[in-house]
Amino acid sequence: MRAWSTLIVWGSLFATTTARAQDPIDDVRVERFAVRPDPKGGADLVTYRLYIDLADGHRLNMVYGDEHNELHIRTTTHFVNSTNSAKYGDRMHHRDLLEGDDAYDSWLTIGATSNKHWGVPRELDEDGVPGDGLVELDSVPQVVNMLMEPGYLGSIPGCCLHTMNGAWAILGGTAGITDLGLVLIGQFTTDGSLEYQLNAQVKRPDGSLVRCVSTVAKESDELLVPMLKGTSAVAPPRP
Repeated sequence: MRAWSTLIVWGSLFATTTARAQDPIDDVRVERFAVRPDPKGGADLVTYRLYIDLADGHRLNMVYGDEHNELHIRTTTHFVNSTNSAKYGDRMHHRDLLEGDDAYDSWLTIGATSNKHWGVPRELDEDGVPGDGLVELDSVPQVVNMLMEPGYLGSIPGCCLHTMNGAWAILGGTAGITDLGLVLIGQFTTDGSLEYQLNAQVKRPDGSLVRCVSTVAKESDELLVPMLKGTSAVAPPRP
């Protein structure tokens, strides 16, 4: 497993856990990406970014929920979005991402933060504008939505994303664009804390697929990875 130092840069905070050496996933990381005042006068709004940290040579294909291992991402209050909100990061136009509050929207993804940007932790961002957590690219892979309807990441306020038969994926998978195997799977802004229970399909270096599950492994191609369940490191203070 890779060594990792927990750094605080521009409000970033990572919560880490320990993986078994044989696991295709080294860690799940919650980055406290940004903190800003609530324009309505409530508690500060915290933007969290959720990363899956892959073992060397592995690629993330899909994040999903099924009947034995449901998926949920929820907050103790509600998700916050702007009027231009996108439900998937790759659907965000790159110009909108760089203007106003759109950079802090809540959405799902596999890597992309816009149609021309990739998301990386602030302390690993040395390209373009250092520390903005964005790497500009000519294009990004399109996220494929499979029966996953993240309604509460649009204009309807809500507190929970949940599925027992849905997924989001990219064809061919990705190991990310840094050498650390960190792949962004979602960004969430809220004035509460964040809790997640995830499952992920990962491609091994030999080309085989393994489904890393958070609750119970029932099939031969499933591996129980308890770190796929967790919470944000701290909840922001209440007013």
